[in-house]
Amino acid sequence: MRKRATYRLVVPLLLCLLFVSCEWCHKPDPTPKKLRRTVLVYIAAENSLAYGNFPDLDQKEMESAIGDVPSDCRLVVFIDDTDLPHIYTWEKDKSGTMVKTELYSFPEDCNSASSSVLHDVVYYVEDKYPSDSYGLVLWSHGRAWLPAAASAPSKREGFAVLEVDTASLPPLDADPLRRSFGVDNGENSYSNKGSRMDISDMASALAGFPKFDFIFFDACFMQAVEVAWDLRNVTHWLIGSPAEIPGPGAPYEKLISPMFSSEGYAESIVDAYYRGYADECVPLTSTSSDCFGVVLSAIDCSKMETLRQATSNIIVKYMSSSINDNVNGVQHYFPYTATDIPYYFDMLDYMRNVVPAGSDLQSWERAFSEAVPVIKATDSWYSAYSYSLCPVDLENCGAVSCYVPLNGKVFSQLNEWFRRTDWYKAASWSEVGW
Repeated sequence: MRKRATYRLVVPLLLCLLFVSCEWCHKPDPTPKKLRRTVLVYIAAENSLAYGNFPDLDQKEMESAIGDVPSDCRLVVFIDDTDLPHIYTWEKDKSGTMVKTELYSFPEDCNSASSSVLHDVVYYVEDKYPSDSYGLVLWSHGRAWLPAAASAPSKREGFAVLEVDTASLPPLDADPLRRSFGVDNGENSYSNKGSRMDISDMASALAGFPKFDFIFFDACFMQAVEVAWDLRNVTHWLIGSPAEIPGPGAPYEKLISPMFSSEGYAESIVDAYYRGYADECVPLTSTSSDCFGVVLSAIDCSKMETLRQATSNIIVKYMSSSINDNVNGVQHYFPYTATDIPYYFDMLDYMRNVVPAGSDLQSWERAFSEAVPVIKATDSWYSAYSYSLCPVDLENCGAVSCYVPLNGKVFSQLNEWFRRTDWYKAASWSEVGW
């Protein structure tokens, strides 16, 4: 990872040489007043999501609620869809009206599924809007810890700061097995064939910044213990769903206000998202009477080490290399068996199924409830893979998924991928024959 000090010293000079007319090269404004919180919404939509017009709809929802952003805060949006990427915010004009303001237009396409681009966008926003705290919304496709083949887009540049020391970065296709957030096809098309962002790369890219108040994944399957473990040191709270999120995504008109709350923001974000689907029917189609649902939680990352230790104790004592029968009846967030997509088992329900009632389970549940104090779920959610509504066992829903290594040929590739995760090592799966 490139050091931030390098950017601060080298980037301004290179930018002035390479982009004489760009705003970074203008005479700097006086030091801006420090804001209370800046929230960056990072929309990686150079993929199939652009086809459904979802990025535009969500941005319109944000704009409709821009009045809910306090005067001492800022909402900033990065968007990469089938057009050239750009960054914008809303500023007050001379009359005091909030107007959309372009901050930076990329001169060419970039790879928004690259951790380098994520780093540079966060750096730019932080540098432009110094704040006491920051929030990050990551909007795209998601597959949690799951590796995915990554074919490099035709360009990896596009944001000027990427010109600095790119020789030190690994090639995008150096390791084709990537735990994945986002898809960038590099073609400004609706294809989902392209680059994805490895979660450990994401953690490294964000490690040099002040710890985020929250990282909120508006992307499928991302609320997994494996993801939380990787990101535990870069954010106070991790918010998301272990399941497929609804097609329309987060109801941003309801989320803007809680994202800027001084206290209780994690619970408020989850509640606002949940209420957007629980309090009113959002139909699957214009002619359907069935409604989308949602499964959500907020993870307190300061409690992840305690959860890791409690989980390790359980695995060492109760697990073995022949545990197939233990998953019968455990609720999960992928509807069927596949060689390249796991079940995404609900972590709480799994433990309650495999650990006998008693002090060991009670101790683990205390650790889990401290780490996951916010859980909200409707009684079903819709799977686009099975084209059906999937029921939720609300009493045993922990709203955080975990991978469970299983015997059988269909699971061999998944088990191999799982062994590459940091959580596999941290939770002591290797000590019980996996």
